[in-house]
Parts: sequence; C-alpha cells; structure tokens
Amino acid sequence: MELYFLRHAIAAEPGSIAVRSDAERPLTEDGMKQMKKVAHGFGSMQIALDEIISSPYLRARQTAELLIDTLSLKHKIKFSDFLIPSASFKDFLKLASQYSYEQKILFVGHEPSLSSFVAALISSDRHAGLEFKKAGMCCVEVSELEFQPAARMKWFMTPQQLIALH
Repeated sequence: MELYFLRHAIAAEPGSIAVRSDAERPLTEDGMKQMKKVAHGFGSMQIALDEIISSPYLRARQTAELLIDTLSLKHKIKFSDFLIPSASFKDFLKLASQYSYEQKILFVGHEPSLSSFVAALISSDRHAGLEFKKAGMCCVEVSELEFQPAARMKWFMTPQQLIALH
C-alpha cells in the first residue's frame, strides 16, 4: 500500500479574518497559487491515486479540491475527522485499514497529526523529527498497518521541491 500525505497549503492565520472556528480558516491567495504549482509538480510524477481523503476543515478541503481541479482528476473527495489536527494514530489506522494493500491513497490534513502518523508508521518514535511544510507531501510504502515500524519512507518533499518537478 502506498500512502501519500499532503499538508494543506498556506491558510489564513487564526484571528486574521472573521471566522467562527479554526475549522473554517480558508486558504490564502498565496496558498491557492502555491497549491496549484504543487499539484502540477505532483502530477508530473504520474501517480495513479485510488482515493483522496481529506480532513473536513476548509483549508484541507480546498487543498484537495485544487489538486483535483488542477490535475483534472475524476476523484470525489472523501472526508474524515480522523485527519483533523488533533486526530490520533489509532483513529488513522481505522481509516487506512479500510483500503487494500494494492491501493494508493492520498490523505490531506494538518500538523501535527500528519507528521505523527508518518513517524509512527516508519519508526517507533511518534515524533521522529518530521515536520510537513504547508503543501508538503510524502509517500510511505506500508507492509502492515500497526504501531511499529512497518513502513518505509519512499520520499518526503517540500512545496518548493514539488514545484521544481513541473
């Protein structure tokens, strides 16, 4: 199973605009521009995704939509609370275990949950010093979904590295 993790692009800072909750913070104009470029870079890798699952938070949803629109993908986004910033690895495992080991799944979410999920998959240290930049991505090849090293990192890229691929 190949799991792809994408952190949302640049979003409005908390308190900088009138929104009722953190979940409603949108991408900024710079974030939308950045994500379109990142999407083109990712598209140049010609990876055939089977599913795209996003946090329901607005900035993650907009990031997933920009990826789909920019690459003219036919996917419908699925949403899961197991990808919100405070999500647990145990819940993430429930989500990921719904898919077969032959599939390529893209998860769109937030820090600190994404880096802790990846760290838990590739090492016994949930913190492992990983940090996703906004619109950064990685790919993890998983042999078993469990809390122990059962996966290997295939690649981890910043937005600038993804943009350079295009």
